[in-house]
Amino acid sequence: MLKAGAKVKIKLTTHDGNSFGYLALGTGKNRKFFLGGATEGDATLFVLEKYKKANDIFYYRIDGTKKTYLDEHTDGGEVFPEKPFISVDNSTIHAWQLNDEGHLEAVYLSTGTTEVLAEPHNRTQLHIREEHPNAVFCNFEKTSLPYAVEIIEQ
Repeated sequence: MLKAGAKVKIKLTTHDGNSFGYLALGTGKNRKFFLGGATEGDATLFVLEKYKKANDIFYYRIDGTKKTYLDEHTDGGEVFPEKPFISVDNSTIHAWQLNDEGHLEAVYLSTGTTEVLAEPHNRTQLHIREEHPNAVFCNFEKTSLPYAVEIIEQ
């Protein structure tokens, strides 16, 4: 069972069972996105931070930073790094929960959003993927192709 303070990497598998590597923060023109397809050595290392009183919901802070977290744009679905203005608890940054289907689900205001890490789902996301190969998105679980997620403790 995962616990606050654990250091983890996120491994992705496509809907058809193929490995999509690990999640990594992009560099250069991709620095505003999290990308799949990374090797384990290049994967972003996250530190799990407690979310309210839940034992299985965490903020995913990028190791080596004080305040940069895994987040998603609710309107466009892009998965990106975000810094809170004051604190993560008083921000709009999503926490994350590995749900019963093995998908990493965004949590906001103590409620699952049914949005999970997924493959591109619409024209806008496909266009982003053309400019930023391997960009990862967050889409509704029942109407998209979610990634199966494995949280690898380090």
